[in-house]
Amino acid sequence: MSTENHYISLCKKRIEKELNLENDSLKQRDFEYLNKVIFEKSNVDLSTATLRRIWSEDHEGIPQTKTLDAMAQVLGYEGWHEFKKSNHLKNGHSHKVLIKRLGQLSIVVLLVLGGLAISQSWSSNGKLIV
Repeated sequence: MSTENHYISLCKKRIEKELNLENDSLKQRDFEYLNKVIFEKSNVDLSTATLRRIWSEDHEGIPQTKTLDAMAQVLGYEGWHEFKKSNHLKNGHSHKVLIKRLGQLSIVVLLVLGGLAISQSWSSNGKLIV
């Protein structure tokens, strides 16, 4: 998950908590309510389709800054940059991500090396030499 997507996810969770919404059960009326609250707090009219897309589990794109500003304003921030600054990622988060990536890379390297070792162990008649 990119850093920006991490902030978006955090913002969505905080909005859900602030408005007493449950992400896994958001319905059309919830998106309409969210649209109304966002408009009241930011004067930005986000369509329910846009909100549904942002809140979908497989959404990976980055919304426009105006949209992110409006979401941050629901939480009382002046805009998106203030939200990010106030919720700055700790180095521990990036450290955990780095360790996870290194672990994944190690597994891939071991699998590739193991595959190469096995393929070189086959004799010309197709039997594995141990």
